[in-house]
Amino acid sequence: LGAEIATDRFQNAFVGKKTMENGAVALGVVKNGKVEKPAYQVDGISGGTITSVGVDAMLKTCLGSYMSFLNK
Repeated sequence: LGAEIATDRFQNAFVGKKTMENGAVALGVVKNGKVEKPAYQVDGISGGTITSVGVDAMLKTCLGSYMSFLNK
């Protein structure tokens, strides 16, 4: 199921999402069906929890490296 992150359906879910909220990376993947902030969150893959958690961590870590740029 982790291979679902390579599909257009999953990747297109990120189009138009906001990246930062109150100076922190807010873009992320949450448990499927648990999106509370649709402007910043994408549903995880049901049955692909490890992959969803990994994608969320990657977003936070990698985008965090660009905090000074993203906060401008």
